[in-house]
Amino acid sequence: MPECKALATFNSRQYGFIRLGSRFSSDKSYADELLRNGLIEIIPDPLEPARTQSFPRAPSTSGNDQPEPPTDPNSEDPPDAGSVPPLSSSRAGLASRRKTSRSRGASANR
Repeated sequence: MPECKALATFNSRQYGFIRLGSRFSSDKSYADELLRNGLIEIIPDPLEPARTQSFPRAPSTSGNDQPEPPTDPNSEDPPDAGSVPPLSSSRAGLASRRKTSRSRGASANR
């Protein structure tokens, strides 16, 4: 018999008047009916084992996945170093458009 907590005040056909926040035990079928109507929440039993288990993610069978390259724990580079291409707006490595040196004749003519 699951333990239930009332989410609203209602008149139960089996238990009579039930106030908001009251806790009571009910048979499974009637508790499921009240749960569907939004009148209660079922409080999980701490002694009952959890129904959901944590399983590791299944490997992909699509064939498109590349295996991860092995990483050296003594490497100075982070594991994903170089995996992100530089942004196209990056100006690193572009030649300057400004002249870096002037000839003596050109500065005298101005």
